[in-house]
Amino acid sequence: MDSYSALIIDKTELMTLDTIPVTPQNESQIAFARHLTSYPEDYRCVFLHLPADQRFHLMHAISNQWGKENRSFAVINVTGFTDELIAAIRHGEGCSYASYYVDPDILIVDDLQLFAGKETTQEAFYAYVLKPRIESGRLTVLLSEYSHKDLSGLLRDDLHNFLRIGLLEFGTKT
Repeated sequence: MDSYSALIIDKTELMTLDTIPVTPQNESQIAFARHLTSYPEDYRCVFLHLPADQRFHLMHAISNQWGKENRSFAVINVTGFTDELIAAIRHGEGCSYASYYVDPDILIVDDLQLFAGKETTQEAFYAYVLKPRIESGRLTVLLSEYSHKDLSGLLRDDLHNFLRIGLLEFGTKT
């Protein structure tokens, strides 16, 4: 790893909701994230749409805040989830690893737009991760560089409907 990469990692590991750069584009999401990290039990699903660089920083700031509070959380990168699903199927394990994503009180899902075109992965993600989380009332934070409308038609109906729940809880009109 070069020194520039190390510097970026160090800064993101230290990123908090108090130190994250606030811009006109992310101001409302950061204000909401502050409330969300203080009162995660008030929410079941949240969908945040931000450009990649701002989403990356916000995700780390939220994670760092919950880490300081010793809350149980996990982060899913869609590409990593897809790779794990393929490996589990190849090894005949099915979706036994999904409990890692179901059990934490809070789950952060980054790069939701990368599910586009991956029907089987979307189906497994919804059935083995999101649906059990919905049923148990655990908070799921979904992050995407695509808006809800942009994701329409790219995601299965059940997954897209889950986004609408998040939009309603965030207070955005659909």
